Amino acid sequence: MFPAKRAPWETKGATKGVYLEDPGQLSIVTGKSLEGLCQTGIDFVHKESSGWSFANVSTVQRLSELETCSTFFLITKGYVKDKIYNFGVDRERVTEAVVTVVDPVSALCEPRAVTITNLACDPCDFVQPSHVEDCLEVKVTSMCAVLVELRKSDASAEDWAKYGCPTAVDEYIQSLLLAFGADKTAIQHRTNSKENYIVKRLMIPSGLRNRLYSKSGAFSVQIRPCRRPSDPLEQGLELLRVEDTRPLSSLFKSLESHSGFLGCFASQGAKYVRVCDSDLGEMRASLYPDSDRFSERNISLKIVNQYKCLGFPTGTTFPAVAELLFSLGWNVIPLRVLHLNELAIFFVGSDVDPPQYRFTTSAGPLVIHKLAVEDLRTDQIATNTKLETMQAENAEGFRSLMQAIQEMKMATSTSSTPVKSPPSKLSRQS
Repeated sequence: MFPAKRAPWETKGATKGVYLEDPGQLSIVTGKSLEGLCQTGIDFVHKESSGWSFANVSTVQRLSELETCSTFFLITKGYVKDKIYNFGVDRERVTEAVVTVVDPVSALCEPRAVTITNLACDPCDFVQPSHVEDCLEVKVTSMCAVLVELRKSDASAEDWAKYGCPTAVDEYIQSLLLAFGADKTAIQHRTNSKENYIVKRLMIPSGLRNRLYSKSGAFSVQIRPCRRPSDPLEQGLELLRVEDTRPLSSLFKSLESHSGFLGCFASQGAKYVRVCDSDLGEMRASLYPDSDRFSERNISLKIVNQYKCLGFPTGTTFPAVAELLFSLGWNVIPLRVLHLNELAIFFVGSDVDPPQYRFTTSAGPLVIHKLAVEDLRTDQIATNTKLETMQAENAEGFRSLMQAIQEMKMATSTSSTPVKSPPSKLSRQS
């Protein structure tokens, strides 16, 4: 094993992570400095803690409900305030800044973009970047990363013949940026191509997002955000899955005149349509005219979270589920259902949590579970760990088997190999 080239972000146990080069970069909102406070290992954070800790996003989620008696804050790598908001942390507690940190392994001191989460119970103990009177003014522009892609499997023959090379895609992207006046502000990465697939990464001003999205699908060239499955949902829009076997450009042409349309894209064999929140109801009515999942009450409802409802009898319909849950004070959109032998499992979406997670009905108890990406990732981690354990056990068993076979071969060889007799004594010649 080679030693790590960089220190971890968190200080955990005996492993020392990065640390602030100068605590004076930050100060308490009252103007008081951080003198007397120090960095704490993430394993030792508790209600009486004071100072700060470097923490990963998952650690911030675990400590998001902790409130300390004095000044204490977490420093997370990158601008991730939207993720932290999703953990239920108040917006007043979160701020983004650039601070210089020291890596004790590489001995580097460098500026890093960070997100600060204040855990103090008193707002007067919150921390913010220190204000310097004679500092240099630098213009800050909020940027977001997107991928511009073209797949032969999603494109028409004409589109692929015209744009199926990196040069043509570059020219098309440049024409869009020129039309939007962003050719000087957008950051273009190198265009990569492999068999039947072309992709280019762009960094664009956040205010340009919707205008660029509205061209996604034209000429079968799609535009998607760079995001992980655990990232929070994009604000101001909704994704609608559609069953459509036509090329992407045909789907685009059929919807581009709709109000609020923000383009379409394909992913893992499915096609999706983006639409502004304000035009969600109209787009759903157009895409799903005969669906029994929607009614006047829920057709404009934005899905923020998904839930699993247990206890409905097999054979229960989507309208019946939506009607019953609405009578309990919860407006939902039924998404899918699994009909088992006696009971069914319904998956629904809503913009708010249910008033309670357990109800009593004439058919028995109704139990609701909130689905979270983190839970799915935990299951995946557990599965991967189990597979790694099984692989290690199989490897150990295979080594033992090979060793036993080798020992058997050696034993057989020893017992079956003839041993030369000692030379016979020659008669003494006279």
